[in-house]
Amino acid sequence: MYILTPTGPAKTQANSFGVGFTIAPTQEILDAANRPGDGGNYSVSITKVGYNLTVSHARGFCGRNILF
Repeated sequence: MYILTPTGPAKTQANSFGVGFTIAPTQEILDAANRPGDGGNYSVSITKVGYNLTVSHARGFCGRNILF
């Protein structure tokens, strides 16, 4: 699961923030891709295009009331 659009104003709900994801990345997204552990960084990102996790790992971050 790859970040297509980093965190920003939601496209589907007013006054909200969202992140766009894809499971079919373009070559441009693949070129920007990195994963936890790359470069010694183990943080999860929602701000970097191409950042990716397995779907099952990403699902673990989902919740009904996520606040940032």
